[in-house]
Amino acid sequence: MEDQRLITGDDLNPEWRLKRVLNDLGTLINVDYTALVGISGESLTVLAEWRKSEDGESILLSLLQKDFNDYVRAVHDRGNSPHAPEAGAGNTTGCTWKSALTMAVPVPVEKGVLGVLVLGCKKPRRFSDLALKTISIVARVLGWALEDALRCRLARKNLEDVKSELVLAQKAQENLLPQYFPELEGIEITGRSIPARVVGGDYFDFLLLDGGRLVAVIGDVMGKGMAAAMLMFILRSTLRAILAEEKDLSRVLSRLNAIVGVDLRRAGAFATFCIIVYDPDLRQICCFNAGHHYPLCYQGGKAETLITNGIALGLQEKYDYKDSRKLALFSGEVVLLYTDGVVEARNQHGEKFGLARLKEVLQLNAGRNAAGIREAVIEAVSRFARGTSQKDDITLAVIKVR
Repeated sequence: MEDQRLITGDDLNPEWRLKRVLNDLGTLINVDYTALVGISGESLTVLAEWRKSEDGESILLSLLQKDFNDYVRAVHDRGNSPHAPEAGAGNTTGCTWKSALTMAVPVPVEKGVLGVLVLGCKKPRRFSDLALKTISIVARVLGWALEDALRCRLARKNLEDVKSELVLAQKAQENLLPQYFPELEGIEITGRSIPARVVGGDYFDFLLLDGGRLVAVIGDVMGKGMAAAMLMFILRSTLRAILAEEKDLSRVLSRLNAIVGVDLRRAGAFATFCIIVYDPDLRQICCFNAGHHYPLCYQGGKAETLITNGIALGLQEKYDYKDSRKLALFSGEVVLLYTDGVVEARNQHGEKFGLARLKEVLQLNAGRNAAGIREAVIEAVSRFARGTSQKDDITLAVIKVR
């Protein structure tokens, strides 16, 4: 059973399998030393080896002599059947080489020759036809094992790279989110982002402007991983810089698109954004949208969408985001901002959570405080999608008038 496993490649440690194959071969045909030698440029590297006894060390040293190295390299370059250095006429199956009988066999892989199988004996002997056939078969098995080992190494490295990137992306995404929420008399604000397994480009923020106005922002960059997180970092930084100096808030999205749109198009990406500006003196909000999901507003016992139109950032070099919507808010009324991960969450039957369910959850929980509304939505989505993996970040921002 174990021999079968060595050949089929079910074992999870290909390097161990290489050594076991060399061990089995050396024992089977009764040699003192077996090795798998890799050739890269001018150097020879012993990738795996087996020694019958301590004498194998002296055999190894003899194999490292330049003339034998040249021979091994020639076998590798020719890539044909088993070879032994010629010691005399008619002797093509074995010879004495610096006190050790040696043989070299090319190790074939899918695209050429990846290494050379080397065998060594203390005493000269001839290899039978059966032994030669066995050696050739084992060389092929080693080729499979070596390719498997290289693939596993590459897969492990790629996995480590992906894990490192995910850690960096998660940290970058966490740094995008507000560490605390500003306090403003007369309203409650809160938000939360639950990242999926693969980091995305969700973002929300609350910023206080001169005059006591509050800006609530939510956004989503197309894509996953570090690239999406970095693009959102650029968008966030640029947006904050614009808000710090721009008096006309109707120009904010247009300026953001003009500055960052180049980076988005270069990356083959786009970003959706929605900005809500709350004026505490007027108790009124003004909404601007760049291709994002329409906010939900709870008023008069019903949850309805606040429709404002505008294309996603990065789709056009210049775009005037002049469309806006103003709405007066009274005590107990709620504004809810959300990303794809909320309405596009799916259950085990492939159904989406959808806008209708979100409206229902908001209507049923509008009497709770802002944090309670936030958690009610998250719980409803989680319950709906139970038994499935989260495909996208779930991000919410809530404003409630006291």
